[in-house]
Amino acid sequence: MRIALLPSSGNPYVLGLWLRSFERFWRNEIDKLYATVAVPVEQPVMEYVASELAAAGATVVPIPELHHSVQHGEAIAWLLQHCEDGVLLLIEEDCFVLRPGEIGSCFSRIESGEFDIVASLRGPASDGVRARAKQVFGLAGEPFFSPNLFFAQRSLLARTDRDFSARRWDAGDRIEPLDLVCEQDECGDTFVWASLQLWSDDPRVFPVHQHHASLSDIADHRAGRGLFQETPPWVHFGALAGGVHVMMDQEGLVIAYRELRAPGHMDDVTQLSAPDYEKKLAMWTLCREHFPVGDSRAAYYNGVFDFAASNVLARRGEVVDRTRVAAFKSAYSTLFAPLLGRSEV
Repeated sequence: MRIALLPSSGNPYVLGLWLRSFERFWRNEIDKLYATVAVPVEQPVMEYVASELAAAGATVVPIPELHHSVQHGEAIAWLLQHCEDGVLLLIEEDCFVLRPGEIGSCFSRIESGEFDIVASLRGPASDGVRARAKQVFGLAGEPFFSPNLFFAQRSLLARTDRDFSARRWDAGDRIEPLDLVCEQDECGDTFVWASLQLWSDDPRVFPVHQHHASLSDIADHRAGRGLFQETPPWVHFGALAGGVHVMMDQEGLVIAYRELRAPGHMDDVTQLSAPDYEKKLAMWTLCREHFPVGDSRAAYYNGVFDFAASNVLARRGEVVDRTRVAAFKSAYSTLFAPLLGRSEV
């Protein structure tokens, strides 16, 4: 049994692109898709997102009493709890597959028994944890598995303590898999603690590349290099949900948390990396144009999003450069052309 687990932020536009990729390139390469929405978006939008997932054949597993955003690691644990045994794929909603057969070949590496894990390795932890992990497990490169494009038997993940969230250790705490007593405060991002437990079983690992979007995408697009040289198997945009707190409606509420009446803070955009935010805004608006909410009960959200996007540009034009947003958008229109249909209003 091949099973994919998808935690979603409830962004209907990004999900639209993800589902187009799923249906066009790899839906027939898995047996089941389980999904959950980990952000308390307003009810009509939540219902629309759930209906779109269900229409694509997903089993939607709602998180009960969702009154705040659930950490990505918690969402993974929730889905793991509700799926059956088989080979699992952990995938994020800003990872867009662009070629058929790629997901299936990764599953096959596990099913053949040749490898225990197919994954990317990364380093999002404090220096002490990162250096010690490389030393203990004999790794030359980064020591932690990404929770995106991670393939393994469900039983392997189930043998961990199932805490896949970001982790903090205070000075004096002991990190058992590393035989390390922290001399200072240490921390690790999502899946770091799980990675330490997984490495303790000495798994056979086949590495894959994430093919991340980057701040060089404008120049790379013009030069026909990087992601734009030839179609990659997939693109992991990376942290596409981040920065949404400066996207506000006419009442000043964050558009992802209007159900909670959560106020936004426009000044926060000055503390973001401007080019990174321009890159995200380009992708958000591109997805909005091609995958508008069509359900009559939730279609009002298109206007909510449009106001929020234009508001950022109008009120923070000295930080967010419209020309660069347009250039990123042009690059991603080319990159994701196999997934983009005719725009709708």
